[in-house]
Amino acid sequence: MKNIKVTSCLNCPFMYPDFDPDAMGLDTCLVCVAVRSLGLESNSIIACYNEYDPQGNPHLKGISIPEWCPLKKEAINVEL
Repeated sequence: MKNIKVTSCLNCPFMYPDFDPDAMGLDTCLVCVAVRSLGLESNSIIACYNEYDPQGNPHLKGISIPEWCPLKKEAINVEL
């Protein structure tokens, strides 16, 4: 069995960036698939940002793991 050490939402295997090409400004949202799949929270959005920010999205470094993160509450075992 392989264990994955998650230190932030940015390296979590349950996070994916959802890009909206028609949005003005905040065009990308980081979404938690674990929360959405398990039905634990009504809001699965971790953070939103501008993908084409000329500053290189420095605010992504400040993202902290939300209190509602299912990995904080219990281990999740995924099998195929």
